[in-house]
Amino acid sequence: MAGSPNPATGVGWDTAIPDSGQPHGNDYLEHRETKLAVAIRNDKEHVAFGASSAGGEHKPGSARIYRGDYSTASAGDNLPTKKPDGATALDANDAGMLAHDTDATYGPAYYEWNGTGWDAIDLLITNIASSVKDEDDMASKSASHVPTQQSTKKYVDDQCDAHIGTAGQYHASGATVFNTTLTAASTFQDLDLSGTVGSNAALCFFEVYT
Repeated sequence: MAGSPNPATGVGWDTAIPDSGQPHGNDYLEHRETKLAVAIRNDKEHVAFGASSAGGEHKPGSARIYRGDYSTASAGDNLPTKKPDGATALDANDAGMLAHDTDATYGPAYYEWNGTGWDAIDLLITNIASSVKDEDDMASKSASHVPTQQSTKKYVDDQCDAHIGTAGQYHASGATVFNTTLTAASTFQDLDLSGTVGSNAALCFFEVYT
């Protein structure tokens, strides 16, 4: 004989041996409790089945995510205003729902419904992108932007050329001192001091690099 079923746990269900004395009565109870168990499971999964929804629609508090092109003239100006059923307006019960804007100009971007409107979600990748500055001359002297490797190299190279390379003597193969052209050599070179005043002559050591 079928037992007394518990709608929450299903304990007491006896579907293998139906009650022949009251077939309709116990069958009805077992089907009723089965329907209740299915309803409980549906509620836990936040799914409500209906004719207006193909495959079911998510109830408030579920992990429903809208995805589409939601920007026209400005970022996020065409975000959803209706629940998944397409007819009921979004309200406070839908707080926490997300929208992914795939617009080519203003996206990708994400928004969260706060109960009355959409809030833009500030993603880390956006912060990184806005903080990088490709500026070869570092003219802005920004305290918040990080220079690119390319701009850093260009700035250092330009500074080296301006303060070192332009002088010429550092790159020259030789330099003339007291009528003597000094060249790169492993031996000492004598200076030609003819025509110089003794008091103006000084002992100098030069090392010429090529």
